Amino acid sequence: MVDRSPAPSMGASEKTLRVLEAAIRHSRFTDIVEDAGLAKATVHRILSTLVDEQFITGDSQHGYHPGSRFLGIAGRAISRLDISAIAEPIVEGLVRDVDCTVHVGVENGYEMVYVMRRDSSKPYRMASRVGLSIPMHCTGMGKAVLSSWTPEQVERMAAEVGLPARTEQTITDVSRLHDELALTRDRGY
Repeated sequence: MVDRSPAPSMGASEKTLRVLEAAIRHSRFTDIVEDAGLAKATVHRILSTLVDEQFITGDSQHGYHPGSRFLGIAGRAISRLDISAIAEPIVEGLVRDVDCTVHVGVENGYEMVYVMRRDSSKPYRMASRVGLSIPMHCTGMGKAVLSSWTPEQVERMAAEVGLPARTEQTITDVSRLHDELALTRDRGY
């Protein structure tokens, strides 16, 4: 657990960052005060400034939430991340532990795009490559993503792009896809 008690010489910048972080984690004022470890009056004053500057939105009655300026900064920071560099040590460990080919993909509309592939020591090689786009319903990664979607989102995808077959095993019926996604949710993968 991180010690949240204020340092005796904590400056205004440090206090502001503590309040901002606490307001991102919690919506209730009392929880923000507790998490920041600062006096209520200090938290209230800093929150008012953060709201005025659009880093935080809301108020003590309706709760606090990330504001447009914070979300803009977060979006730009995320867009600069190299997912392959972040995922590489995890993927390498997974290949070592399970000795299977591992893929990392990102959702792009109704498709999964392979952004990383690491092969195992087994002689079988999957017919995949980095940069390949495959319809969501045709891949394990895609079905894992689809399992977090609402039934209405899945229905909309099926209506807009269909469920074309890539192999004899591809699910091409939306009701069977819903059943498969329910199993995926129950299994957790």
